[in-house]
Amino acid sequence: MGPTASRPRATRRRLTTPYSGAPGCLPDGGPLPDGPTPDLEVVERLARDAEPGLTSMGSGRYFGFVIGGTLPSALAADWLVSAWDQNAGLLLPTPAAAVIEETAGGWVRELLGLPDAASFAFVTGCQMAHTTALAVARDTVLDRAGWSVGERGLQGGPALRIVTGDKRHVTVDRALRLLGVGADQVRLVPATVRGACWPGFSRACSPRRTARPSSARRRGR
Repeated sequence: MGPTASRPRATRRRLTTPYSGAPGCLPDGGPLPDGPTPDLEVVERLARDAEPGLTSMGSGRYFGFVIGGTLPSALAADWLVSAWDQNAGLLLPTPAAAVIEETAGGWVRELLGLPDAASFAFVTGCQMAHTTALAVARDTVLDRAGWSVGERGLQGGPALRIVTGDKRHVTVDRALRLLGVGADQVRLVPATVRGACWPGFSRACSPRRTARPSSARRRGR
């Protein structure tokens, strides 16, 4: 775009709160194309059709969920990652990605004051963070009880008891189910409206406080 070219102006203000009706205002993708579509046409159509469903997550007035924006350096790094197009699963084909991951993980470990021997992993989001952490906790607790999950699996092992707040995030329940922990094994601790758990959580051992996800939780809302 040259210095004298006119720049397109936004025709609408993006949403600053979640809007349940947004999917209805978006055009569908249409039928499967009969053949390849030119690159520029793909990008232009995507930008045009997605606009009504975009929200201003980077705005200071975005009040939907606990979601923040990004930093210019982080956004630029994301562009580089996409342009490099590296499969970072192994060290041998992508040494740069492996070194970057080790460096970032080491910095986080140092900031948190963790021992040098502590391992780390970068996950895709909240769901996999809970799944990973609970998997480590499950295996550690059972190992201390003399039961190796890696060698013997879960069937026939000692019963687990999970204590969590009654205003926990829905991803906790999903992670537990994925890890083979049922709702009957979860005991709930009363929590404030802000999610802080009350002292005296020993009451959570009561069978009457067994976790039973509501239909909204089962749908992931």
